[in-house]
Amino acid sequence: METPHPVPVGFSIALPAREQAEFIDTALSSIRSQRVPIELAVLDATPDDSVQRVVRAAAVPVAYGYHRRDDGQAAAIQEGWNHTTQPIVAWLCADDYYFPDALSLVADAFVADPQVDVVFGHAVHVSAAGAFVSYFPAGSPDPDELIRGCSISQPACFVRRSAMERVGGLNAHLHFTMDWDFWIRLHRAGCRFRFLDAPLAAVRVHPGTKTMSGGYARLQEIAALLKAHGVPARSRWRTQLGFLRQDIRSRGSHPLLRSGLEALKSMEERIRPSVRSTIAGLECGTNRVHVRCTVRLPWYAASPPQEAVVVVDRALELTMKVNERPVAVEPLGIRPVPGPGPTGSGYGYRAFVDERTGRDLSFSLSGSVGHWRLLGLAVH
Repeated sequence: METPHPVPVGFSIALPAREQAEFIDTALSSIRSQRVPIELAVLDATPDDSVQRVVRAAAVPVAYGYHRRDDGQAAAIQEGWNHTTQPIVAWLCADDYYFPDALSLVADAFVADPQVDVVFGHAVHVSAAGAFVSYFPAGSPDPDELIRGCSISQPACFVRRSAMERVGGLNAHLHFTMDWDFWIRLHRAGCRFRFLDAPLAAVRVHPGTKTMSGGYARLQEIAALLKAHGVPARSRWRTQLGFLRQDIRSRGSHPLLRSGLEALKSMEERIRPSVRSTIAGLECGTNRVHVRCTVRLPWYAASPPQEAVVVVDRALELTMKVNERPVAVEPLGIRPVPGPGPTGSGYGYRAFVDERTGRDLSFSLSGSVGHWRLLGLAVH
């Protein structure tokens, strides 16, 4: 671990893992980069020893861990919390990772207001290879919106142990929605939430995640969760339709089905227009850019980045700064979109980065026209 942050707040981080050996080293590197006290629990249900080999090589202190079959992710996370002692609890899936110094920002927020029970911030969605896809949340950060959709990104949320214990911890019977259920119960128990307007974690979106592989079982659990928390039928159907639309779009389903759902969404927008939030110049849910935007990415590779490839929806004159330093940009012509979901393409641009300082990369992008869309940004 690096030099401890001066704020006296420690974190109990549960890291559940199952067959994620290709990703977990980045998660561990992001934990090692934090400057706060951490008790790490590694809960490994992988049948072979692939994850254990990575954990041993990473040389990150593990306060509690096992390598065996368990009763599911929620039960594993709760076991990790129960066997650690720090006052703030959270969990990080093996394929996700933190921004550098994210936990220091969170610690400052808890110390600044001892009455706050939950601190959460933005996250970025990235591809399996770490390319920027979008910012999260796509909905309102207001906890009152939780019942309409899960507007808090799980790895970017941190909870006082006392609040976790007050609501009885995670529901071990849930497989896809234990985070959403947890936030709702915390909110209804009167816990105070504080939102940090900063990206705290990166969430990988790839076919192996529960979100993209859950299918009908996930939709069923969402429906049951909404009903259990008293959401009216009409609101439940609207929320479920939104998740179904998201699944179809991300899996590249039949074009006619996608077109039909998009037409239905357009009809809904005309009847009841939604107000989209904007993060760093990017409109959530569409990635529309009003002239300029800023993309942030953590970087934990052993070697420094050499280039960034940006793909947008139209030809334009693109300018870029990397960590506030202007860099030259060259057009690449039509390029594939570097992200999950249906295969697509756009107009590509490349900039040589050669950024040798820091692990927090900031890309400021400006276009010569307004209302262009960022389709993806990959760093190599």
